[in-house]
Amino acid sequence: MRVAGAGAPVRAQRAVGDQVVRRGLGDDGLHDVARAHPLRRGEVDQAAVAGPAREPAGARVLAALAGGDQQLDPAAEMDGQLTKAVVQERYERLAALQDDISWSENKALVGTTVELLVAAGEGSKDARTGRMSGRARDGRLVHFTATAGGADGDVRPGDVVETVVTQAAPHHLVADGALISHRRTRAGDASEAGLTPSTPGILLGMPAIGVPSALAPAGGC
Repeated sequence: MRVAGAGAPVRAQRAVGDQVVRRGLGDDGLHDVARAHPLRRGEVDQAAVAGPAREPAGARVLAALAGGDQQLDPAAEMDGQLTKAVVQERYERLAALQDDISWSENKALVGTTVELLVAAGEGSKDARTGRMSGRARDGRLVHFTATAGGADGDVRPGDVVETVVTQAAPHHLVADGALISHRRTRAGDASEAGLTPSTPGILLGMPAIGVPSALAPAGGC
């Protein structure tokens, strides 16, 4: 990296997010990409922090660059390790950049209409603010006021509403205007009735132990 010139760390840093998104890497693959990253090798200057944080997988990239599971990372045993304080400082700068980018993206949604699936327990301050919370189609958390407008009776968890975003923050949106529409759903009916959905669990497909049962004779043509 040092031989390639000052631009190489920037290109390498931006390549992390590209590889994560393009190749669909899981957590193990993300560690493989991140351990060669200039942040981990001491080759990132103060200006070269805008690459991976701008990718959709930015948050996962930040976590991997901060160190991840050192026991699973061969790079943690190489010579020339950075001190924890240096890694932490660089991680905090990247995290601050990610917050700034997220806030900018969210502010662009102020004034737009969003469709929300109303959730239960998503907003820790809902009781104090008089709001409810839900998730937009893109997964963004939105705290909204469930009053008047298009509301069809009480809004319940599981119902679907439309509203207009009035305020943005790095990690959530706020919609304090009247609802545009409110669609009551079977999930909302269940929530109102106090019914909690249940599943039989996840079958892991574990093989049985012992001699397998005899197969039934196959029929002839």
